[in-house]
Amino acid sequence: MKKAVVGAAALLFIILMIWFFNQRVSEGYVLSAEGSRVLIVPMSDTEMEGKTEKEIIAALEDKNIQSQGTYYDIPLINRTFDTDFQKGQKVKVYWTGYALESAPAQVKDTLLVIKAH
Repeated sequence: MKKAVVGAAALLFIILMIWFFNQRVSEGYVLSAEGSRVLIVPMSDTEMEGKTEKEIIAALEDKNIQSQGTYYDIPLINRTFDTDFQKGQKVKVYWTGYALESAPAQVKDTLLVIKAH
C-alpha cells in the first residue's frame, strides 16, 4: 500500500514537472479585452519607461497597427474571478500549445493571465 502511494506521488510529481516546463510565458500590455479574449501587445519596459497612461495607450495602438499583438483566450480561472483587464495594463500570460500565425496571432490554450508590476 505504501509503495502504491509513493509511486502515485512520484508519477504526479513527474507529470507536474513536465507540464511546468512545457508552458510558455508572454508579457505585454493590454490593448483591448473583448468577450472571451484579450489583445496583448509586447512592449519592453524601456519603451514604456517614463510614459504617461495616455502615451502608453498611444504607443500600443501604434504598434498594433503593425499587427504585432496577440489575442489570448481568457482562461476559466480569470473568467471565474471576473478579472477586469484595462487598456494599457501590463500583464503576464501563461499558455501551452501553439500560436496561430495570423495577423494578429491567436493563442487558444491560455492557462492564466495575471497583472504584472
